Amino acid sequence: MSLLAAIGIGVFKNKHVVLNSNRRCECFGAPPTHEFVWDGLNYWANTGDASRVLLEVIQPGGVPLSQWLNGFSVGSGVQNVLARQWLLQWGLDLRSFSEDRESRNAASYRPTAFTSPGPTGAPDTISFIKHIWGVCEPLGQNHFPILDMHLLRRSLHLAFRRAYGRTHNQRRRLYIERINEMLEGIQTLDTSPDHWRQFLINEDGDYCLRILVAAEGKANVRHQDHSKQVLARAALLLRVAIGVSRSLLRALPRNTREDLRFWWSALGRDRGLWGDSGEPAQFTELWTDIHEAIASLNSWEQATPSSSQSYHRLWQDRSQEAAILGSTERVGLWGLGL
Repeated sequence: MSLLAAIGIGVFKNKHVVLNSNRRCECFGAPPTHEFVWDGLNYWANTGDASRVLLEVIQPGGVPLSQWLNGFSVGSGVQNVLARQWLLQWGLDLRSFSEDRESRNAASYRPTAFTSPGPTGAPDTISFIKHIWGVCEPLGQNHFPILDMHLLRRSLHLAFRRAYGRTHNQRRRLYIERINEMLEGIQTLDTSPDHWRQFLINEDGDYCLRILVAAEGKANVRHQDHSKQVLARAALLLRVAIGVSRSLLRALPRNTREDLRFWWSALGRDRGLWGDSGEPAQFTELWTDIHEAIASLNSWEQATPSSSQSYHRLWQDRSQEAAILGSTERVGLWGLGL
């Protein structure tokens, strides 16, 4: 809904608003939210504007993804394909809700205690949640540096594979040459070209972040991994939506943190992110709570045998940390760069 709002489409349950080419709003009735949002996302993903937006808001090392791909000699056609593939893949859940009402009904109304396989064990869930937070850690001017770096590497591999086949064996030398040529024309805001070179040509076990692997999964609603895959795709869409919103705010003639106080001040208090007199000077300070919660959970895991790490034990011993790791509004606040 945020992405569609950025291009002039307001989604409001069964009545929606579209800003037309004459800058006039047209109101009309339409299908329910999930169906309409998927249709809108599907339409937008197939336009050049979607590719431009996606490739601009993802900024590894403070450099738009489009510049990296241009330096890698990836033409606009392939860039558009990559952007479309990502947006439609990350919106998979919207399409599933629209096309498979039975899955939605099964999750919402059926006696799931009889049919659901249940969640994965607490250690696996804790690990995944810590991973999601880890890729959202704000560092420097780019508030999603880790995630954006991995999206870059994934993009280069996909683009190269599309042009030349797999990057292994005889193709690897060509891939490394292309990486070196690209880095000659890229000046990042953070680390040295040698660091980027080592990261981009690395094909060890961390080639793909866990969130990217999960986002590509297609488990159905009755599978244990379904919720993790939905969460991964939602997090990636969130990253793009925050980037688009941040771009819109920067384009305003006047934009300060105080201009949006009417929104974020109440949000922070209502969600328990701070008290009446505890507003952070910078929203990136909200990461401190997350860092401390993760450190506390790490200590708990080390001191608690794996066989005893149940959800009940987690909420008994580390309920505060678990609650803090559920306050994802923090990501939106620091991601906007206010």
